[in-house]
Amino acid sequence: MSTIKKLANQTVIYGVSSILGRIVNFLLVPLYVRVFAPAEYGVSVEIYAYFTFLNILYTYGMETTFFRFANKSDNSRKVFSTSFFSLFVSTSIFSVVLFVLRNPVASSLGYADREIYITWVILILAFDTLAVIPFSALRQAEKAVKFAIIKTANILINVFFNLFFLIVCPLVLKNDQLAYLHNSINMVYSPDIGIGYIFISNLIASAVTMLFLTKEFLAFTFEIDFSMLKKMLIYSAPLVVVGFAGMINDSLDRTILKHLLPYDQYHNEEILGIYGANLKLAIFMVLMIQAFRYAAEPFFFMQYKQSDAKQIYASVMKYFVIAGLSVFLLVTLYIDIFKFFIGPSGSKYHEGLGVVPVLLMSYLVLGIYYNLSIWYKLEDRTGMGAIIAVIGAALTILLNIMFIPIWGYYACAGTKLVCYIVMVVLSYMFAQRYYPVNYPLKLIGFYFILAMVVYFANLLVKNFIPADKAIVSLITGTFFMLIFAVIVVRKEGRGGLLPPAGYPFSN
Repeated sequence: MSTIKKLANQTVIYGVSSILGRIVNFLLVPLYVRVFAPAEYGVSVEIYAYFTFLNILYTYGMETTFFRFANKSDNSRKVFSTSFFSLFVSTSIFSVVLFVLRNPVASSLGYADREIYITWVILILAFDTLAVIPFSALRQAEKAVKFAIIKTANILINVFFNLFFLIVCPLVLKNDQLAYLHNSINMVYSPDIGIGYIFISNLIASAVTMLFLTKEFLAFTFEIDFSMLKKMLIYSAPLVVVGFAGMINDSLDRTILKHLLPYDQYHNEEILGIYGANLKLAIFMVLMIQAFRYAAEPFFFMQYKQSDAKQIYASVMKYFVIAGLSVFLLVTLYIDIFKFFIGPSGSKYHEGLGVVPVLLMSYLVLGIYYNLSIWYKLEDRTGMGAIIAVIGAALTILLNIMFIPIWGYYACAGTKLVCYIVMVVLSYMFAQRYYPVNYPLKLIGFYFILAMVVYFANLLVKNFIPADKAIVSLITGTFFMLIFAVIVVRKEGRGGLLPPAGYPFSN
């Protein structure tokens, strides 16, 4: 269990940067939904959805490729320099092309008068991409604390400038007693930029992060192995397909929702804003998955040659599911409290709360897929991973096109869940053929059923208790959360969630 404890410890450290930092960032959502109308907020939701697609293009799987080759090579410095050189050249090319095309791109998105948004996004992408390999090197060297500190600093800087531009500057300009500051504020702030300050804040944070990674950048040498680079690109090529397909599954709905809804543009953008705000409530599941992936990917590669690797992978899957179901219940059982993060009582944003449980479960299933998908990375069968991802993407496109005009954002959430379930089934089938792992399916299934029983029992109780829903959520949510926790701990044995020696993975 020492190896799993090590993974858990690193996941916690990575989680400090991801969870604490993102929670602070999440606290910006109440600001956004109060400063911007749903239609205006929908603009940032859509642009950041496209951002995720471009991020895949810019990085083209080089992060995972770095881990694979760093573990195979006895010259990690050469792997670092070769992979960074590749990203530097490609980032320069992509950024110049996008900058030249920024006006037609902005026009095609319906933002012809806001092409400056595209320029800011290009710069953010460039800075973030150049930081990928330095961050990967920190993870490879197991410098989780430094990684967490820099990532947290990035988030805090982003939050600071959001607060500065969206709260401080407007308040200063409205206060006649602070007239002596007006000229200074006017030099850096213009009310006309509006939603654009979200991008500007992100850009400043990304630029400063580059400075924090100066020591890692200095590790670059011109010891570039072009033979290795060729092998890297061959390995990473299918991962680009996986990445794009993954972004289609995760972000396509936010890019096409307003185009497939049968209403006028303002109403469609309003619905997109509502969906985007409620999507933020699934961030706790996303953060758990992200923190887990930061620690798990290099961990899985390092454990590959160990005699008990498959038992470790099976055990990790079980604990991941327990943690994921706990997050699902935490948010859904207390939804009447969490909803105030996206607007006050009666807010129009609350119309979309019904999609939150579906989104949470979708991301949990996605996390299970990430656990399963390690087989094709370990076995150098990334092409098969690409096939699974393409099938999922095709299903996402088809179901969204078919059902968004009918069910709106409920179709988006439902499509995610169906898509990820199909991908999990396919990945499990292929994995059992090429790299079979004896996952404790019966126990995992039991925990899923238990979580669903708890979730629906809580809904039933709340519907029959006439009281303030926030108070009911607090009382009933805590009661049912304790039931789930007690059953899980008892099921896992005297050691709580750390099973005793000889724990049967097949039960």
